[in-house]
Amino acid sequence: MVINWRQSGVIQSDIIVRPDSTIEFVRIDTTDFASKPFPSAGDRVHKIGDSAATYTLWQSNFSSPQPVGRQVRLIFIQKGDTLQTAAQMSPVRTGNLAGTLAIEILRFLISLSYLAVGFWAFYRRPDSGAVRALTLFCFSMSGFLFAAVQTGLNKYASFSIPYFEDALQGLGIFSIFFGAFWLNLQLLFPSPRKFVISRPLLVHAICYLPLIILLVASAVLKSAILGRSVLGLVCFQVALGFYFLGKFHSTTVDLLERRQTRLVLWGSGIGLSGLLILLLLALVASAWFPAVAQKYVIGVLVVVFLALLLSPLSFAYSFGRYRLLEIEGRIRRGTRYLAITVLLLIAFYSFIYFFSGIVLDIFGIAGRTPTLIIALLLAIGFTPTRRKLQSMLEKKMYPERSKLREMLSDFLGNSLTVTDKKVFWSELENRLKLVLRVDTIYPVLRAAGNGHFVDWNGAMTPFV
Repeated sequence: MVINWRQSGVIQSDIIVRPDSTIEFVRIDTTDFASKPFPSAGDRVHKIGDSAATYTLWQSNFSSPQPVGRQVRLIFIQKGDTLQTAAQMSPVRTGNLAGTLAIEILRFLISLSYLAVGFWAFYRRPDSGAVRALTLFCFSMSGFLFAAVQTGLNKYASFSIPYFEDALQGLGIFSIFFGAFWLNLQLLFPSPRKFVISRPLLVHAICYLPLIILLVASAVLKSAILGRSVLGLVCFQVALGFYFLGKFHSTTVDLLERRQTRLVLWGSGIGLSGLLILLLLALVASAWFPAVAQKYVIGVLVVVFLALLLSPLSFAYSFGRYRLLEIEGRIRRGTRYLAITVLLLIAFYSFIYFFSGIVLDIFGIAGRTPTLIIALLLAIGFTPTRRKLQSMLEKKMYPERSKLREMLSDFLGNSLTVTDKKVFWSELENRLKLVLRVDTIYPVLRAAGNGHFVDWNGAMTPFV
């Protein structure tokens, strides 16, 4: 899609469709027109070519793949006068290309991260109500990023997928419930509130029933006001979920629960707050967006998406570090190896594809020698990079392992000169207490012959 878009002609000016189906310019870029007179913001498009202006006709001429340099006759109305000009297709600007590509990559990474966290959580604890709410929230957020956030590149695809639009519509309806799932999650995380335990049906009805009623009513009555009410309710549910999360964090006395809620509060709060602001702007200032230059809109979306990526990462980090929702946080070494390998392969292939398909095209390099050199260098650095990433992941998710390994290595190196057995075991106990942050250490040894364990004095222990 990106390569097809890069090779197509576009115009930078923006339009809006009024309630009476007329097309009106909201932002003008004079480079889009071959000669004067130039239209101004607020002018209405009267004809495109020889046909009356419609949104479908505009889309087919200016929002579909067109050759660079193609001109289309435009007749527009400016202050009561009917004027004529020619819109000229020009190449996509490098800044818009890079920004849109960044949005697409971030959208993919966020969706993939939410899906991974959702599957992981449900696999570990499918019987937990909190985990089910987390899984539904993750799936709905992934669907929201896929169905509701569109950069307009779909029309530049080289092939079509059967029933894609129908699937997209169904996914979009499901994704609207991300606010309800978030609210439900915060009533159960990290432990259920008392009123949730006593009245579960009432709580679930409050979370989901208002949204269902509004969706059905807006679909039946086809009311724009009800549609905005749905968006407003989603924003309210997200904000209410943060209220319950913040209140629990400020009142709990359990140290582990405070760590869990603090990490999710900051990790999800930054990204979801930015998304919430965008939703509110779409609710109260929808007519203002088309008038904003595309580069600023792209810049804001990239920042919001970067922050939104923190949300699934904060949940994933909590699994490994703070036993979030009582999910076991250990990832098998083979799983880590496979995940890092797959991600590196995707990253390297994407870079090679981007480099060969876009960068070389921008600089007019016809040969593929630079691409082969880049591919060779990436192949040489693949294994060291994978090892480094695996080591970094291990240290970040399980810092106690690295500290324990370093402590044991240092202790064993220094213990070669210790001759007193009591001093040896006492020093080992003290170091283990410090590194593992536990109050009691009971070192035992396997006795020769009978398989039982004995303490360092040789006395029998109840351990077998």
